[in-house]
Amino acid sequence: MKVELVPPDPTQRRVIGYGMNQAFAMMLGPGSIEWGSKRSALEKFAYRAGDLALCDRHQGEWVGLMKVPHLQFGISDAALMAASEEPNGEVELRPHRKFADSRLGTLATIVHAEMVAGFPSGRLFLDSIEQAMAVALSVVRQ
Repeated sequence: MKVELVPPDPTQRRVIGYGMNQAFAMMLGPGSIEWGSKRSALEKFAYRAGDLALCDRHQGEWVGLMKVPHLQFGISDAALMAASEEPNGEVELRPHRKFADSRLGTLATIVHAEMVAGFPSGRLFLDSIEQAMAVALSVVRQ
């Protein structure tokens, strides 16, 4: 699982690529992000600390002004497939710009604490959390 701390950046506009790992985020404080499928059609979402967001991994998405610190997680296809109950192992997650889920929030908070401590528990710990996140995402976001 890839974990990245993303600071607020109110000046940059960029596109989030597609075909990558499933992008999932937890907001670390209050603020806002502009999202959209087109650069000319961005919608502003206001967030509180603990709010979650799930990107569409099959389409590029534009991110405009980003005024909220957040943790971004890359959940691998392998973890999502292992969490699937479908015969072919496919999990299709619908994107959600803002949602709440206590299980996912708790798992993200645990990873944040691990990151702040310098990842002392190692790779197996993160792999286990990634698998738990994939299971929770496959249950609540299909």
